[in-house]
Amino acid sequence: MGVTSTESRAAWSERLSPRNWPLVWKLVAVGLVPALLAIVLGVLRVADQAQTASDLGASNRLLALRGEVADAADALRVERDRAAVFVAEQRLGDRGPLQEATAGTDAAWEEARAGFADVNDLDATAATALQEAEGGFAQLSVLRADVTGSGPATAAQVVQRYTSIIGRTDVLARSLLRQLTTPEVVGLADALTAASAATWASWTGFCQPRGKKEESVPNSSRSGPATASAC
Repeated sequence: MGVTSTESRAAWSERLSPRNWPLVWKLVAVGLVPALLAIVLGVLRVADQAQTASDLGASNRLLALRGEVADAADALRVERDRAAVFVAEQRLGDRGPLQEATAGTDAAWEEARAGFADVNDLDATAATALQEAEGGFAQLSVLRADVTGSGPATAAQVVQRYTSIIGRTDVLARSLLRQLTTPEVVGLADALTAASAATWASWTGFCQPRGKKEESVPNSSRSGPATASAC
């Protein structure tokens, strides 16, 4: 009597059933399945960690760049104050401190610009802020000529023009912080934002040497106008 196809399929099904496997096959299956699962999970974890490391690297670059931009803004504040004092003294005072501050501003901004050359993933807001800041620093040569020349610019006008450029630079620094989305650094970014706001609000005005006539000038801080007073 011949074996029907149904009986043949049933025989193969019984033979492939795990309960009919040889002991060696069962041991291999018991060890192989967890091993394959561990390999798959390991690959996924490595890929996830690689992406996290990449995100952290990008965030660290933005934080470092934000620091360089903030340094440039601080250097510009020092230059602004010394320029205002120089103009308030009828441009008769020592030019050394002003020249030193000018060199410091140029060095700080060049360092920041070099940092931007290594960043190619700025969002639209940061890219626009960078263009605005660059436009502001491009005006420095004219402003400095008005400070050191014999033009009619007053100390108040000098402070106002410098503060405008500083404002653009501060906007750029804040836009870099807003671009941070990595959870590991968002808290740090929030703290830096708060510190920047506090620094801006508490920044004091400049002072002029004793014996000179005081000139009322607007303070760069948001607390209101200030008068150049003796140190």
